[in-house]
Amino acid sequence: CVAFKDDFISVEKEGNGCVVTLKSDKFVRALCLSVNGDDCRLSDNYIDLLPGIPSQVHITTRLTADELKRKLETNSLNDMQ
Repeated sequence: CVAFKDDFISVEKEGNGCVVTLKSDKFVRALCLSVNGDDCRLSDNYIDLLPGIPSQVHITTRLTADELKRKLETNSLNDMQ
C-alpha cells in the first residue's frame, strides 16, 4: 500500500461524487485506486504519479469526502520490491 501523507492526498465533494487529488515526492508507477467495500465508479483507477505533479481522479459515490478518504486503498508497482 502506498503511504500518502495527509498533505499529499485530498478528497473533496463535487457533484455526484468526490475528486481525489494525489501528489507524491517520488515517481509512483501504476498506482491502483480502489474503494474498500463500496460500489463506486472511478474516472481512472490506474495512474502514474510524477514527483510534485498532482493528479486528480473523480469518483462517483454516495460516500462523503471523509468516508471515501478512509476507505480509499492504493497499491502500485513500487510496492512489489
